[in-house]
Amino acid sequence: MIATTPYQRPPFIYGEILSRTLHESEADKGPARPGIGTFLTQGAATGAVLWFLVIAFRTARIDSYYGLLFLGALPRFVAVGLATGAVKGLIIWLFTKLTRYRLIWFFRSLIAIAVLQAIEWGYYYYSGLASVPADPLAWWIVSRGFIGLSYGLVIGSRLKPWRAFTSGGEAIGKMSARILAGFVGLILRLAIVFVFMETVVIFIYIAHSNYSHREMVWAILTLSHFTAALLVVFLKMRFWLLAVLAAVVTAPGVMFVVEFRDGLGMLLYFCLAYLIAWAVFVLTRWPLTYAALAVINKELRYYLID
Repeated sequence: MIATTPYQRPPFIYGEILSRTLHESEADKGPARPGIGTFLTQGAATGAVLWFLVIAFRTARIDSYYGLLFLGALPRFVAVGLATGAVKGLIIWLFTKLTRYRLIWFFRSLIAIAVLQAIEWGYYYYSGLASVPADPLAWWIVSRGFIGLSYGLVIGSRLKPWRAFTSGGEAIGKMSARILAGFVGLILRLAIVFVFMETVVIFIYIAHSNYSHREMVWAILTLSHFTAALLVVFLKMRFWLLAVLAAVVTAPGVMFVVEFRDGLGMLLYFCLAYLIAWAVFVLTRWPLTYAALAVINKELRYYLID
């Protein structure tokens, strides 16, 4: 008696093999190219950081009163960096779309240098200045190379500045909760980044001036606080760890407000707003916050609507 084996379906028929081949070929292409929004935010973030470094470098080279001029000019220079960086990101994105390839960092750097020179020449032309100030050749090569390399490595990479600023932390349920957490995170993170930049410039200015030991200590403490705050608001961590670190970071601020509240003047309101923003930042990442809001909303609907 001959043993028969049951009929087994072939692992793939021709149509499924073709479909599987196409699917795998699409997956083998790697991650999709970043969109225009990513290019713009990458360029804007890089430009803001570069202009901040320029202000910090110039503050370190100038003594006495003139350092305060750079402190006051920092917001304007950061805004210029955001705008010019976004322009570089847009142009690199256009080249990427036209060539249909993801440009390597070297070509992205060359494009950034070319755009920088075009913006600089256009500024001097429309401002009525006779010519661009001539820098030493070595300094021109080093500065342009550093700026171009910075833009080339960041723009078109996998970095997502916008997502880093609007991250809502752990999964907390509904989309409305994520939007609220992202919005609060965006406001607090932008404020901390900007004040951190100002604090660095103040610290450099005080270090190069004839200020007292007490003022230097306050500058160090302030810089340490905002450095720690940067790490806490940008690093991903569990809620309980975030709550503990936020309490540790903001404790000196609470003590400062309690100790000097009578002599702070208008600064008191900024300090209170800063501490309140921290409290809201932590609460919007606490799942029980939204559970409590859901209960309150249900009760209000029961008594006022239903």
